Amino acid sequence: MHCGEPSDAIDTALPELARRPIFHMLAKVGATGLSSCRECRELSAKVDARTIGEKRRAIHHWLAVRYGRVLDLPAWSDDELDELGYNLKTDVESGQHRRKQVEARILWPRLIRS
Repeated sequence: MHCGEPSDAIDTALPELARRPIFHMLAKVGATGLSSCRECRELSAKVDARTIGEKRRAIHHWLAVRYGRVLDLPAWSDDELDELGYNLKTDVESGQHRRKQVEARILWPRLIRS
């Protein structure tokens, strides 16, 4: 619901303006909340927002702060990576992959619309 990661929890801390219509809709299908990854559900419980959009923006901000060091990792060209030894190259590639994952979570759902 918030970041696009696979859901492993139910977010029951819904925003004030969305609570009644969403709970009514969820009751029709027998659900108790919206699916969410565990990290976003934990962050969601700390957010006091009036809409789902406000809550999502707050969660994305917290993700950016929490993973700031990952997001600050520099981009490496293929030529630069080829100059590294196996262990360092693997570590750098892992960091670049993690940065892309975090960026995708923060850009979700805008990323899938473009």
